[in-house]
Amino acid sequence: MASKTDYTSAELLEYNGISLEDARNLPIGTEIKIPEKVNTLQGEYGNIKMYQDKEGNLVSVVPNEDGTKSIHNTFSDNPSLYVEGNLSDPNNIHFTNDNGISEVWSKDSNGNFYQSQV
Repeated sequence: MASKTDYTSAELLEYNGISLEDARNLPIGTEIKIPEKVNTLQGEYGNIKMYQDKEGNLVSVVPNEDGTKSIHNTFSDNPSLYVEGNLSDPNNIHFTNDNGISEVWSKDSNGNFYQSQV
């Protein structure tokens, strides 16, 4: 199915909140949603993807140094991370981390994001 979209199978599973193991056992007729728009920013360890999931929550997928990915649901009932962006200033992303500390990530001239001083 992914071959008929602009997304990989892994991206479609991620978008729909389905693990690879669960995907192997999906019943016939399971509805898989295709994201309308995925915004991509270049981060220190790879592309940061931001999109609206099938429930309408804003999701950020951030690659980590060890090759894993952190998935942050920014508008859940109990958010652990709040991400704020401003379309008029796409070079800065504001985070409030798990400890309630505000962080600002800024884009450098190469398009990479780095943590800047608040």
